Amino acid sequence: MSSTASTSIPRWFWLAAGGALIWNLIGVMTYVVSVTMSADAIAALPEAEQRLREATPAFVTSAYAIAVFTGTFGAIFLLLRRNWAVPAYSISLVALLVQFGYMFLAMNSIATTGAVSAILPAIIIIIGLLMLRFAHSARRKGWLR
Repeated sequence: MSSTASTSIPRWFWLAAGGALIWNLIGVMTYVVSVTMSADAIAALPEAEQRLREATPAFVTSAYAIAVFTGTFGAIFLLLRRNWAVPAYSISLVALLVQFGYMFLAMNSIATTGAVSAILPAIIIIIGLLMLRFAHSARRKGWLR
C-alpha cells in the first residue's frame, strides 16, 4: 500500500474542492455570458461600461478565459487528488493578476465604474490565492499524487 493511499483525507478537503469547482464553474459561466453578449445586450449597458468593453484588449479577455478555465481544472485536479492542481491554480492566479491589473492600472476602470467595482475582483484574487495555498498544503500533506 502506498503512502498516499494510506493518507486519510478529511471531509472538509472534499467540501472545499467541491466548493472550488462550483466557484470556478460560475466563473466559466460569467466568462461565456460576457463574450457572447448580443449587440442589444451591450447597447443596454451604461455608456461607460460600453466604452470599457470596447477598449479592453484581446489579451485581457484571453487572460479572463485562462483564469477561469485553469481554475476549473485546478478544482477538478483537487477532486482527482492530482498534483496538477498546483500549477493550474498558479496559472489561474497569474492570469487573474494580468486581467485585473490591466483593467485597474492601465485602463483605470475604477475612474469609470467607481471604487465599489474593485470589491469583487479583490475577492476573486483573494480566493485565487487561498485556492493556490490550499493546493500547496494538500500536496505537502500527501493528499495529492
